[in-house]
Amino acid sequence: MSLVKYGKHVFILVSLTLLAPLSRLLAYNWDYFDISLVEIILGLVIASGLAVLVVLPAYFVRFLRGNIVAFLSIIFITAVFSVYIFPINLSAIDGGDRVGFEIRSEAFYAFMSGCAAFFIYLCGSLFGEPTLKKAEKAVKFLVMISAFYVLAFTVYGAFQAPSYLAFTGNQSENYTLPVSSEKNVFIIGFDQVQGSLMHGLLKNNDELAAIFDGFILYSDAASTYPNTNYSLSSIVLGRAANDQREEFKAVIETPGTLLTESKQSGAIVYTNDYTSSSDFECLTCTKTGEKTYNWFGVYEVLRHSFNLAFGVDINQYVSVPSGLGSFVPQELWEHAWQVDLHRFRSLANNFEVVENDSHLYFMHFLGTHQPFIYDSKCEFKSIDAANKSQSPEGALGEATCMMNLLHEFSNTIKEHDFYDSSTIIIFSDHGYEENINRYANQSEYSEYFGPAAGALGDERNIKPSGAYNPMLIFKPAYAKSGLSFNQSPVSLIDIAPTTCAVFNCRADWEGINLTEVQLENRTRSFWLYLGGRDMRTDDGRHKFHDGLDEFWERRRFSGPIYPNIALAMGLSEKELNKVLSVQDPISFITHGNSRIYIGSGWAGQGPTHRWTEGPRADLQFRVDEYSQYDLVLRLKAFGYLVDGLPHQDVDVSVNGTQVAKWQMAGPAVYEAVIPAGLIEQDGKVDLVFDIGDPRAPCDYSESPDCRKLGMAVQEIIIDYAQ
Repeated sequence: MSLVKYGKHVFILVSLTLLAPLSRLLAYNWDYFDISLVEIILGLVIASGLAVLVVLPAYFVRFLRGNIVAFLSIIFITAVFSVYIFPINLSAIDGGDRVGFEIRSEAFYAFMSGCAAFFIYLCGSLFGEPTLKKAEKAVKFLVMISAFYVLAFTVYGAFQAPSYLAFTGNQSENYTLPVSSEKNVFIIGFDQVQGSLMHGLLKNNDELAAIFDGFILYSDAASTYPNTNYSLSSIVLGRAANDQREEFKAVIETPGTLLTESKQSGAIVYTNDYTSSSDFECLTCTKTGEKTYNWFGVYEVLRHSFNLAFGVDINQYVSVPSGLGSFVPQELWEHAWQVDLHRFRSLANNFEVVENDSHLYFMHFLGTHQPFIYDSKCEFKSIDAANKSQSPEGALGEATCMMNLLHEFSNTIKEHDFYDSSTIIIFSDHGYEENINRYANQSEYSEYFGPAAGALGDERNIKPSGAYNPMLIFKPAYAKSGLSFNQSPVSLIDIAPTTCAVFNCRADWEGINLTEVQLENRTRSFWLYLGGRDMRTDDGRHKFHDGLDEFWERRRFSGPIYPNIALAMGLSEKELNKVLSVQDPISFITHGNSRIYIGSGWAGQGPTHRWTEGPRADLQFRVDEYSQYDLVLRLKAFGYLVDGLPHQDVDVSVNGTQVAKWQMAGPAVYEAVIPAGLIEQDGKVDLVFDIGDPRAPCDYSESPDCRKLGMAVQEIIIDYAQ
């Protein structure tokens, strides 16, 4: 084998091995990575070329020369099996309880199996040349089959994804915002800020409320879709997106949308990088000819590809130049897709007054999305601080950061003397995930989350009702009344007709002009996300929640967003009121009903149990048709014991009074008597477990799991004491 042929073999095998996970990720999750085909191809070529350089010396060692190619062939085969055959088990990057990158363990085991297979292949030479040749033929045959499948799937993926051919990287982070001295409409979106949280935050803070002089906060606003892509579609369409073809990037340039109709009516339309289109001016994009290679985006997709194929996080082994991720801390690089609040701050501080008399600004920023990596001062948290703040406190801190940015923005507008004449709409695309909305069960957070905000309803549903409650704050031109609160049943589809009323563009929207109609009762529609409680199918197709395919179902509701939208999602009246019948179990196993009753301090529901996380866990229920007798609590569980810990001390409290103290070790049924005098007449029970010494697996082993685990609960039964 010549040196050129050897290098060609290595290059092709490495390219195909990387192409397998790349094509899978980009076919289903193109919008998440948001890089162009040109950048992907160049990234693939660069990575494969580096691999050739690394193994080139092996050519000069005869024993290694052929075996390197054989090894790469076997690893390619195992990577294809890992990517296309094995179930996808990646972490939910956009909204999990923790920030950390979850290693795909099954892919790592597949990789190790491939290494073992190569060792067996080498041993084939011990059984004679005929055996080795048979093994070589088998490997070549499997390589051909695998290559054909990867290339076929790549073609399929290319048809699924838009063919962006330009570089997407930017040379500069300094932007200007040209504004009119006559007529401006600002539509500014911040990702995943819940309306109920903003209502509670501004209702009780006069200083923050003063930022929104002349604004109306619609705390009962509804989103048509609990995720970004189709939610933005519904805003520009003025109605709910109807099918998969109406995803945001596809509809933004079509006739009859908010942006195209405003432009046709004479307004100059500006967007930012997330909402950009060739038909409109982009404020945070450099010109096409000035765009540079998106090093970070390519690194991120390659990182996820290695995880998908091999269960390896290259971020732990590769030292990447600091300039690659700009100013983003390396431990937060997998969340760099949401690092953009600095761009809004730059715009807010760089206005440029121009002569044009009609401007529309439609911008959306991802920085406020879970996980919460900004603090209240809009500075990056450490990885530990971010891990600990995926909670209402983290949401409040990031919302405060957003409002500080809006304060700077409004002050600058006032300095340029066009605040009064401007129409301003501040919105979010949807609300928070279940891990935040479940805090609605706690009294200290009740002002931020409505009842049933964490409800999922239909067993197949994976989005809580709170995810359908976006922020919507509106200032009509020349409004001077201070911040007011409005409970009208509005929807994000009302943004289009409200804006078009300013520019006198077409009026046949499904939405309602907020300046003209006083809403009293209204039926609103939304898409319910039905994909299974583990947030993914085996093939990972709805991993990032896009598509409007078989996982979505159109529903309608009337009345307030809580609890009516929860009922429309399939929640029963019994579940809504957390009613628990005597002797009926609360099950903490797969498809169990614990999610109805749990509050804070619980990890995700596993197949056989649910862990408590942190020093305290609570749940709430109402005993159905309660009679004034003592109750007995029976809990089937075991403690998390590590490093010689003999047991977990667990204090059990009911409605604020301790009723038991357990020393929890191995699996057993633990009992506590609940005196009738502690239970309210309606049967309400607030059950709290204080865990004495919760510990994190990562502190005692190489496990990536850094949750503070206390006890693993399998079942709870309430009965009358004998």
